[in-house]
Amino acid sequence: MMLLVLLAVAVLLISPSSCSPEAFFHQYYKRQAPPDQFTGKPSAPTLQWFPCYPDTFPQPECARLEVPYDYSKPVPGDIFKLAIVKFPADRTVPYKGIQFLSFLNPPFVENIASFPFPFTQGLLAGYDLISWDPRAVGHTEPGLKCFADDTAQAAYADFLFSDQFTPYGGFNGTFPATDKNIKANIKSVTDTFKKLSDGCVTYSSNILPYMGTADNARDLHKIVSLLPAGQKIMTYYGPASVIGLTYAAMYPTGFDSMTFDGAVNVEELYATGLNSPSAVQDGDKALQMFFDSCVAAGPNTCDPTTNFLFCPSNGCYFWRPTEKEVKARYEALKAKFYYKPFKSVPPNPICGDCTLTYSAISHYLASALDLPALFQDLVARVSKALLEIETGSAFPIGEVEFFSDAFPHEVVAYDRILPCLDAKSVIRSTDGLVDHMKLMNKTSSQNGLAVAAQEAMCSTFPRNVNLKHRFTGDFTTKKHNAMVFISNTADPEESRANARAIASRFANARFITVNEFGMTSFFSGFSACKQTLLDNWRTTGVLPPRNSVCNDVVAGPFNGGYP
Repeated sequence: MMLLVLLAVAVLLISPSSCSPEAFFHQYYKRQAPPDQFTGKPSAPTLQWFPCYPDTFPQPECARLEVPYDYSKPVPGDIFKLAIVKFPADRTVPYKGIQFLSFLNPPFVENIASFPFPFTQGLLAGYDLISWDPRAVGHTEPGLKCFADDTAQAAYADFLFSDQFTPYGGFNGTFPATDKNIKANIKSVTDTFKKLSDGCVTYSSNILPYMGTADNARDLHKIVSLLPAGQKIMTYYGPASVIGLTYAAMYPTGFDSMTFDGAVNVEELYATGLNSPSAVQDGDKALQMFFDSCVAAGPNTCDPTTNFLFCPSNGCYFWRPTEKEVKARYEALKAKFYYKPFKSVPPNPICGDCTLTYSAISHYLASALDLPALFQDLVARVSKALLEIETGSAFPIGEVEFFSDAFPHEVVAYDRILPCLDAKSVIRSTDGLVDHMKLMNKTSSQNGLAVAAQEAMCSTFPRNVNLKHRFTGDFTTKKHNAMVFISNTADPEESRANARAIASRFANARFITVNEFGMTSFFSGFSACKQTLLDNWRTTGVLPPRNSVCNDVVAGPFNGGYP
């Protein structure tokens, strides 16, 4: 499928304390980062475009826009220099206006600049395509700093990836969990995360109060105000929807239309941080798809010691005749490695003992289920890795070896810090976190504890660090322009229920359900039904029917159809 090739460059790197697919990035797919296009370039309070990314086609333009830390009380010199990229519309077709694109987690510029193709074709070809890096992230300056230097940051990242730290497992000691073990894990997690939050305060205290999403929405409004008159459409995927929904609430007539694919319930996020059961309630639906599809695919006929690339069978290495048996097989591994890391015997020639915790094992599968259309063979590869772990041996040129390099040791503090700043309240007490972790694990055994780890992160954030301008508006008092929300029935990261809840707050919103799994419909595979609904809307201006449902995604795990 086209997405397999086209989207491999659209992935960001984050720390292992999240289940997001951005972290799942292997050296075989990784592109070389292009040279920095912004450092040393002049900034201005207006959009001064300059050529950039010369190896990209079509070649874009870039700008560095100066915006004040505080719009209500500007201080000379207290400015962010926003990094902005613009791809010109195809001049062979009628010009339509400007499309703003925000894709998953910031930073946005590098990913869009590396591969704009999916967003500049067909009915979108007539739009200029614009994206930008929000405050303190990516190429926008100043950036969030949380460590004294790169060496200190690398050491912290190495610890997070070691078997000494298990935010995904959630529990230390024994399995199943006890209150004592949960509290021990909470202490381990909070002590570790406190080093990060304290570091951010130490090195970035001057900008933290001005990094909130409401100020990012003000920046977007500033960008819009500096552009020529004409149609403005906006598209947001997954976590990026927080900015778009906030912008829609603050500037309800500041756009012509918006599309959200995998929307966050931003009301809940602002109230409590969105680290709640409703956020992950679809996580186990995607996990169940792995069990069902493994059975449907049948056993893999390849010798498991043969390199995956040389034996591209569509079968499941972890196969059993029924989904209950596949699930039981997976749960047995989960119980075994919850508290005792996997170590290969004999050692693997590349990764040695290939030490893996349950955190990493679970993450492999979770990320594969997030991205079924990005890497179509990933679920099958995970099934082979599970087989290797079960046998106790990381086969030479095998999948454990392959995945051992899947997680670059990198920490992107921005993704951890921003929700803590935006949330009005978080859980602070150990007993409260214990109850929260139990509830999250009960809701989704696959994703619950990973999201709960974010709550533990926010519990360490200093109480005296607050946003100057926290969002305090609502989503129902004004008439908004046309909005379309899209959600998979089994999105492990942004639940359909949450997307429907926030969509219901907008009078002119329509909702499209794609009966599939994956993080946003962008990653679940091509749906002609969904595309037709969107194309008709863009062509005629008539919104899709309310509560449209699409059932036509045919690609699936193990390169076969969905059961």
